Amino acid sequence: MAETKRRYWSPLPTATQLRLLRLVLAPVPDRAALDAWTRSVDLENLDEGSVRLLPALYLRLTAAGIDHPWLAIMRGWYRRALYRNRLIIHRGLDLVGSLENHGVACLLLKGCPLTALYYGDAGARPMGDFDILISESASRRRVEEIMERGGRATLKNRNLHADTYFDRDGFEYDLHWYLVPELAVPGWSRGLWDRAQKVIVEGRRFRTLSTEDHLFHALVHGMRVSDVPPLRWIVDVATITDKVVPVDWLRIAENAEQRAIAAPVARGLGFLLDSGILGKEARGGRGGAGCGGATRPAALCRADAPAQSGFSFLPPLASLSAAGPPCRRRRPADGANGLRPVPRRSVESGKPPGDSCGDVAQGSGPPAGRFGRGLNCRSRLEQGPIRWN
Repeated sequence: MAETKRRYWSPLPTATQLRLLRLVLAPVPDRAALDAWTRSVDLENLDEGSVRLLPALYLRLTAAGIDHPWLAIMRGWYRRALYRNRLIIHRGLDLVGSLENHGVACLLLKGCPLTALYYGDAGARPMGDFDILISESASRRRVEEIMERGGRATLKNRNLHADTYFDRDGFEYDLHWYLVPELAVPGWSRGLWDRAQKVIVEGRRFRTLSTEDHLFHALVHGMRVSDVPPLRWIVDVATITDKVVPVDWLRIAENAEQRAIAAPVARGLGFLLDSGILGKEARGGRGGAGCGGATRPAALCRADAPAQSGFSFLPPLASLSAAGPPCRRRRPADGANGLRPVPRRSVESGKPPGDSCGDVAQGSGPPAGRFGRGLNCRSRLEQGPIRWN
């Protein structure tokens, strides 16, 4: 029997997936748009990323009083998500309580705190696992002993940034030592703990990331190729920004630039701006007040920028020529540091812009040309939507 080839998806949605996203994010879903989307897809073969959005679409349709033949199926997906989420949240919080009782500090990540703070409905966002950020000072062996005590959960996998545990019923728990693999550097998580906010779940008080750090995490984690269409990051960002006004976008841009991970953040923000999912409030920098009047705040390009790590999205500064103005450095040769130059078009002339520092992009990701001018998050926020002929 022939092996089924595994499919990998871009972090940016297809046209059909974008129609679904617009239905989920619209204040009132459009009936004609709903009919157009249902005609364009086969419900039995719907991709997993789109299936994860059906509970949220069900809530939108019922709130708007819209009836549809698929509503009963969507209700089933919503109830399934609600049941599973309540189970995994309850068990996950018990694990967090056990860890904290043994002196291990924890921050809640992803689904659980996002549901409590921004979604408001435990079934709106299906959770595949329960994510916790563990203090770097904790001992991995000690944490493993606590997790496995009494048969709570068993260690199944160790990654650069997180350990994965499963309980006896197959629920997954990811214990992060670092937020994402690209930021697995000792000390880089310290700011997350300093900016942490409180969240109440099931009547108990816990800590989680700040609003800006939740957005940063959603952008970095979502903007990567996956075997499941990573559509949920778009809904997460839109839901957070809808609930919290204003958002300190400049802090997100500065954090991305300081951590040398601006490429995926800039592309994600570029897509959200170009598609209209994020509006004018995201282009004004810090709380809508602008980016201090700077048109090119080039933390990624300036001569005194810190050296980049070996697994960053940008090349080390040593590989860039110091000749010429800071933002006109020569890009590295093909294949240097696992990166390749990506041809990009100038918004003004429509021609390739030449050897600017924004011409370097991660080789395994989607082309950056359409969704960002260079890798500078702050200038991308100021730029607004790009029109293409």
